[in-house]
Amino acid sequence: MWANKFDLEEEKSEEIEQYCIDKGIEVIGKIPFDEEVVKAISKGVPPVEYSSGPAAEALRKLTEPRSLC
Repeated sequence: MWANKFDLEEEKSEEIEQYCIDKGIEVIGKIPFDEEVVKAISKGVPPVEYSSGPAAEALRKLTEPRSLC
């Protein structure tokens, strides 16, 4: 599971993360809120092409190969 905008409501994010732990769901990444993503979307451009900010970097990690074991 990837947590989107995890840094906006820390308490809620911790609840979600604990839920995942309790259910055996792996949290494999967290995407922080980034105003650059809002700008990219409003221009119709993928955030990873528009910015090199923290959210774009987290989104790039989604495409990295992961071991399923």
